[in-house]
Amino acid sequence: FDAPLDQDHAYKVVVRVKGVTIESTAHVVNAVSYVSGFLAEGGTTKLNFFQSGEYKVVDMKYRSGADGKRFDVFFRVRYAEDRGNGDIREENFRYKVGSTTSNSIAGSEEMQVPVNGLTFYETLAGQMENDPAITRRIFRGLDIEFEVADVELTTYLRLTEPISGIVEERPEYTNIPNGYGLFASRLFQTSRNIRIGPDSYLELVSGPITGAYAFCVDPALGVTDPDIVCN
Repeated sequence: FDAPLDQDHAYKVVVRVKGVTIESTAHVVNAVSYVSGFLAEGGTTKLNFFQSGEYKVVDMKYRSGADGKRFDVFFRVRYAEDRGNGDIREENFRYKVGSTTSNSIAGSEEMQVPVNGLTFYETLAGQMENDPAITRRIFRGLDIEFEVADVELTTYLRLTEPISGIVEERPEYTNIPNGYGLFASRLFQTSRNIRIGPDSYLELVSGPITGAYAFCVDPALGVTDPDIVCN
């Protein structure tokens, strides 16, 4: 089904099969609230991957929403490849920044993941191909995506993650009485068009890691420096 869900409510699925009632309940995960200024739309601060001649590690801070347990955080980098003659192809890629787990599901718990500037540029460079047909790459912007799992889904994800070391058996996990499967809640939330510091843009365009990939910055991002903005 496709319907709006109320984050203050719980939802129950009930199935009756051959005289047996199968049911399970899930509470809807509430939205994440932002602490770091660059996460908010029109934020008061900028995210600095590179500043004053060095790569930075920035603590990205946020608060949990009620019923949220595991918080996976991703960057989505948006750009376009210009091959000339009007051939501009929109591209994007996503990579995981980090993951945190709340101590409780009451909400309003402050958490953080470190954002490593060097990793950002190295990951970006690793996604680029050396295609001589590309005359420039237009940096369109950066989004930060949160995927938040409730307690049941957190348990399931933990049990299905790869085991390192000695192989051991794991129990089949289900939260469906009289049945088998998983009924859980997950939140998808995106902070769009993260504001980035001017030194970080300059490093993207001319730095030793990504400078060879012909980046320039979309003027729609509010950048006016003629050395880095796309003409």
